[in-house]
Parts: sequence; C-alpha cells; structure tokens
Amino acid sequence: MKTILEKIRLTRQLRGYSHEYIAQALDISQAAYSKIESGKTQLTIQRLFQIAEILEASIFDLLNTEIINRTQYLEEILGSNIIVKDKIIQKQQEEIDILLKMLSDKK
Repeated sequence: MKTILEKIRLTRQLRGYSHEYIAQALDISQAAYSKIESGKTQLTIQRLFQIAEILEASIFDLLNTEIINRTQYLEEILGSNIIVKDKIIQKQQEEIDILLKMLSDKK
C-alpha cells in the first residue's frame, strides 16, 4: 500500500498541488488528507477514485507500483504531453519558416 501512497504524493507534487488543495477538493481537513497520504488513515477505493480524479490521473497509473522512480514516473505520466508540445513547436517553426520565405520573396 505504501507505494500507492507514494505515487499519489508524487503525482500531487508533479501537478503542483498542496495538501490543502486536495483536502479542499475532497471536502476534508488538511490534517485528514495528510493522514491519508502518510498511511495513518486507510485509503478506501472510493477515496482513491476521488483523489485520482482531482489529480487528473488514471487509477491504473496510481496502482501501477512498478514505476516509482521520480524521473521515470515523470516521463511516464507527462511523456505524451512532451511529445505533443514538441510537435506543436515543430509545426510553429515550419510556419515561421514559410512566412520568412514569403517575406524574403517579396523583397
């Protein structure tokens, strides 16, 4: 169970969410959420689903305890976003190149 809680903590940190933010979204106190994340209060399935939704993570990502290394997890959870960002940058650069060529052809 500890690794699931570590994945929740890591995902929360990667998203930049505080204990207070998650607690407020769950409609519980910050202390109550802290106890869940630290394992002092048992994590229920219902609460796991709620936390996953708040973290914008899939239950499967949180339950997949094979990936616990911070860098590896970051690549896993954000990798597709990085690929999309790179494609957008590449497309914008292509458009800039076309516009520059059009400008130089007009001179």
